[in-house]
Amino acid sequence: FETWSFPEFGLVPDEKDPGKAQFDALSSMASPDGGYIGILGVTGFVLEDFGVGGVIPQLVYSRDARVWTRVSRTPFMRPSGDSPTWDDGCIIAYNPIQVGDEIFLFYYGKNAGHIWGDPTFDGKRTTRSGIGLQKLPRDRWLGLGSCADGQEGTVLTSLISVAHNQLHINVDAKGGAIWVDVLDYQTGEPVPGYSSRECDPVTGDSLAHMVTWQGNGDLSPIIGTARRQPLVGRGLAFRFTMQDATLYAFMC
Repeated sequence: FETWSFPEFGLVPDEKDPGKAQFDALSSMASPDGGYIGILGVTGFVLEDFGVGGVIPQLVYSRDARVWTRVSRTPFMRPSGDSPTWDDGCIIAYNPIQVGDEIFLFYYGKNAGHIWGDPTFDGKRTTRSGIGLQKLPRDRWLGLGSCADGQEGTVLTSLISVAHNQLHINVDAKGGAIWVDVLDYQTGEPVPGYSSRECDPVTGDSLAHMVTWQGNGDLSPIIGTARRQPLVGRGLAFRFTMQDATLYAFMC
């Protein structure tokens, strides 16, 4: 231990947390964008699905594995069924594992009791624990969805660096659709030929749907190269228009 660095704070409870909030565990995996996605084990929250004193899993992320941000304080994972269940007192996630197009989330679960073998807090069960598994599709940690009443919603990105000449989106649009504008970042106007009016509607459920505009999915003509003027260094952004759909990720 002589070469270990001095301990630093990575995540601490803040003024929005209950007074007795405590962080007990953090598991994580590398994300495709070069950052990290993690599941934080928190105690001190009292929620309907979990027993008193339970460990609540919350979703967090980091760009450098040193500074972490919580997405929300609601549980990212919930007990395996309606309470009472074998894991309604504690869910502590292990490091997520990508298996094909799924994320496997193994976790330690325990019902609402204190010491293994003793009666649970409600006195109706025996305290037990086990290893559970929950799964989610690849890159679907969190999504942006339109209103459920059929109204359209829009999402505007910041300045985008396009590396692969195509736009692929991870989307669930069963019963709805998504359209995409490619915007000139300086003017805010759609690039000719790449507006939402010309975009082929994205429907169905796909982890990597290639977006096309009148059948064309090639972005290279509008990106620019060191040899092409005046498009060199052209800044682009995407505007997603959604109706009864959820957007989870995009890759370009």
